[in-house]
Amino acid sequence: MSKTEPTTREGILAAIDDLPPFPPVAARLLELLDDPDSSAADIARAISRDQALAAKVLRIGNSSFYGFAQQVTSLPQAVVVLGLRTVRDLVLLDSLPLRSRGKQMSEVEQMLWLHSVGAAFAARFLAMRGSWIDSDAAFLCGLFHDVGQLLLNQVSPTAYAEVWKEIVGGRPPVEAEQARFGIGHNEVGAEAFRRWELPGPAGAVALDHHKDANELDPLGRVVQAADDFMHWQETYFGALIGKGSEAGEAEPPEGNPLHLPNRPGSAGALLGLTDVDLNDLSARLKLALEKETRFFLAAA
Repeated sequence: MSKTEPTTREGILAAIDDLPPFPPVAARLLELLDDPDSSAADIARAISRDQALAAKVLRIGNSSFYGFAQQVTSLPQAVVVLGLRTVRDLVLLDSLPLRSRGKQMSEVEQMLWLHSVGAAFAARFLAMRGSWIDSDAAFLCGLFHDVGQLLLNQVSPTAYAEVWKEIVGGRPPVEAEQARFGIGHNEVGAEAFRRWELPGPAGAVALDHHKDANELDPLGRVVQAADDFMHWQETYFGALIGKGSEAGEAEPPEGNPLHLPNRPGSAGALLGLTDVDLNDLSARLKLALEKETRFFLAAA
């Protein structure tokens, strides 16, 4: 194990302090999208402050996914072509703290990325079932609910690879992380949000998403149900980005019953999810993840 990797609670928290802050462009974009008076030009101006991100937005705007008749040559044009929600999603996805950014992801990071993105879309789809939860807030909280795992993997990758083996073997993540580091990813994620000084409920959701579903508010339950859903079908959805070989045309398997999203007492059960809802969510999420995976590769 590398001597420079922190493996104590104090070391982990100190290492997080040394990481880059939450991308200011993403923070500014969230502010603009909450402002009804902001325009595509305002959003483009914010994105233009990050040359790499601006290039990605233009690259996606000119991709075959949209088939725009003319070449997209400006950021305001790309924002209009892609739409505000797609631009928001792209910027937020780009904000995930990936250790191997710009390089090939490790298997651990690949699965953490897939879980985060899948939970984000699942949370959005679940929030859209009713009118009492903002679907974009659900997306943001779903995307960052396990940001603590990404951060632990970023600051201590060798140790976290060993923890990951225990998690894959069935040990609860927070239990495995606390045994190794003295802190779980839920606390790490909440602490990161506090230090990033970002408003909104994402930090609280990151901290509480492993609590009993009865203790959660509706947004927390949506994110916990989305988290359950991804764990339930992790083998199936993992195959979408290469972990396995036949997810493409196959029907989803039964999944891990320990994470059945509507099992008695679960967040999904409290939300009233039926088996029909789960089948519909699986189909919608499959399409979303296939698309987002292509987006991710095209924007890389």
